[in-house]
Amino acid sequence: MKKYSRQNFTLIELLAAMAVFSILLVVSLRLFSGAQQMWLRSEQKTDTFASARTAMEFLASRMQTLTYIEDSSYANQYPFEMNEEYIWFVSNVAMGDGNHSRHFVKFRLVDPDGSSEHAGKLQMIKYTGQNAKSKNFFGQLFPSYNETARRNRKIKSVDEAVDHLNNVFEKFDENDFEDHPTVDGVETRAVAVDICENVIGLKFTRYVALEDPGDPNNASKNKLDETAKTGKTNAAPYLVEIELKMLDSRESFFKWRENKEDADKRNDIFLEHGYTFRRAVLLGKKGSE
Repeated sequence: MKKYSRQNFTLIELLAAMAVFSILLVVSLRLFSGAQQMWLRSEQKTDTFASARTAMEFLASRMQTLTYIEDSSYANQYPFEMNEEYIWFVSNVAMGDGNHSRHFVKFRLVDPDGSSEHAGKLQMIKYTGQNAKSKNFFGQLFPSYNETARRNRKIKSVDEAVDHLNNVFEKFDENDFEDHPTVDGVETRAVAVDICENVIGLKFTRYVALEDPGDPNNASKNKLDETAKTGKTNAAPYLVEIELKMLDSRESFFKWRENKEDADKRNDIFLEHGYTFRRAVLLGKKGSE
């Protein structure tokens, strides 16, 4: 009967096998890591697009509830203000019981360079008045002042409404967005709602319908009103274009914020992690210029 001798592996063979195994392991880990990073980037992109789409739909739906009075008199128009950085207006929302709820709505970007936890968030401030049973329009939106000398006084004009609203909006910044701030001696029903985060740019561009005297049909055309892109106006635009610039994660946002003094670095971060979204919201002839 033939006998076979058992031969053990040499040290060189073991080292060679371990080297090959190590190389295969490193290659596999790199492939897995690359695939994982691609998956994470894809998830971040999907989440960012979903967040932007939801924010745009929310803005569009609320802006289309804008209430107005088509009157050439400034005193008879509803308060409305818009520039490139924010917009606020009277929102008229139908309720389930057939009634309507009127309140002020403001959309703005919280300072992305700030240190607040709300920095870089698209925010809605909603102000609902306390005298809902009042037949007077302003009485439906604003409470009476509680000061003794003004106990029976209500807001009755656009100018008073604008002043009070601006005080309310500024109060949120002072109190780090605490709900129901006390303004002009009154505990308001104003609240702040964060819509989406990681926003580094928000721009509103307004268009108005201007008659073209050279058009034989006297048709209205959408033209950019260069003189009214910024500053206060009480006439609602015909169309509003919204531009939203977002980063794909909070980590990317913090890196962008830390490079405040380095424009090139910020631009690189945005090129790698940022997206620009645009949406046109048609409001129709809800005012006159």
